[in-house]
Amino acid sequence: MLASTKKRILSYLALYALSGTCGGMCTYGVLYNFFPETKEIEYVHSRKQIQNLVKLVETPQEAFDIIDKRITFTEDHDDKNFTRDRWCSLRETYSLDTGDCDDGAIAFCAMLSDNPQYKTWFVWLMPPEDMYISGHAIAIFEDRGKYGYASFNHVSFLKNYNVFQSATYDSIDELIREFNFGSYNQYALIEFTEETLKFGRALQKSQGDLEWKLIQ
Repeated sequence: MLASTKKRILSYLALYALSGTCGGMCTYGVLYNFFPETKEIEYVHSRKQIQNLVKLVETPQEAFDIIDKRITFTEDHDDKNFTRDRWCSLRETYSLDTGDCDDGAIAFCAMLSDNPQYKTWFVWLMPPEDMYISGHAIAIFEDRGKYGYASFNHVSFLKNYNVFQSATYDSIDELIREFNFGSYNQYALIEFTEETLKFGRALQKSQGDLEWKLIQ
């Protein structure tokens, strides 16, 4: 077995060891501390350019369409240096022009962060311990008392694609139950400030402990 492959397997085992389940709502530590630090991303766009981009977005559908057309979605592990999965702000993602599910979800929330009509959440979904799949991030938004979502790098039937669902659900729990398809058994809602969504660096560094809720 190649050393790099063995290292990846051991690290994923460490992830599952850190992400155990418990009844009801419970608190877990930061999940990704065992990964080496990532290098800082060199910005391509100024703060003003990012702010102007956000000001152009008027609806969740527009936010989704911009990200869907602009960003190439892939896994953001660096196989050569084995850097950790990094949660990028909108500015970082636009500097790279690539990202995975969490980067797309954060970008979506950032695009709507200036619009008081919409409230957004970054949602982290985790599978049961006996399912050897990775977690997944989506963005949930509220529009006039209803809830919808955007899912980037969404995996279904061995295909990756991006999904937008308009606000039709009566609650976040109902949305997640419909979205889940039995793959995940718990989720955490994470709110970032507008400043962090747009301009932060390596956002998981500041997430602290997460409160996980069972999907029932």
